[in-house]
Amino acid sequence: RQASTIYDKCNQSDHINKGRCLHQIGDILYNQRRYDESFEYIKNALRIQRKYYGDNSNNVAYTFSQLGNIRFSQEQYDDSISFHQESLHIYEKNVSLDEKSVGIVRVNIGDALRLKGDNEEAIKFYEHALLIYETNYSSYSSNIENIIEKIGWIKLIQRKFSECVTYYERAISIVNDYDPTNYVTIANYL
Repeated sequence: RQASTIYDKCNQSDHINKGRCLHQIGDILYNQRRYDESFEYIKNALRIQRKYYGDNSNNVAYTFSQLGNIRFSQEQYDDSISFHQESLHIYEKNVSLDEKSVGIVRVNIGDALRLKGDNEEAIKFYEHALLIYETNYSSYSSNIENIIEKIGWIKLIQRKFSECVTYYERAISIVNDYDPTNYVTIANYL
């Protein structure tokens, strides 16, 4: 109901403010796990954003990524990957503006591939994201540790135990550097 009220107030034209409003409503609905409704609002926001910003804007890329996140939450992994790849394509064109977002989207694609069972392809996306973070965002230790943990988990599933141990030891080393009292996380790797 609140979303409808907000939408009615915004429903004046295809002005960018309406697009922002639609996107915010979509975010609220997403947080309420009302994914189909969220998808429709954000898809309409994307239509307005493309009209206002053009197809190669980081705002448009972000919205494609949000659509991918919705489909991921609905376990529609192929659609999720498709939307995230649209996002990635735009971010990579604008890489000097927002390389961190390239890393985030690569992790999102890797997650969807992993859940589809395409572990080798997932590792490629994770490794590229890891390279971005280690090269440009070394202060994001928890993100780096999280990516390493995902690769280690895949290695475990693949029964490549020595590689798994190598990744988990690396993750433990990072946790010890940024949060040495996080015994639960450290214990999970052991």
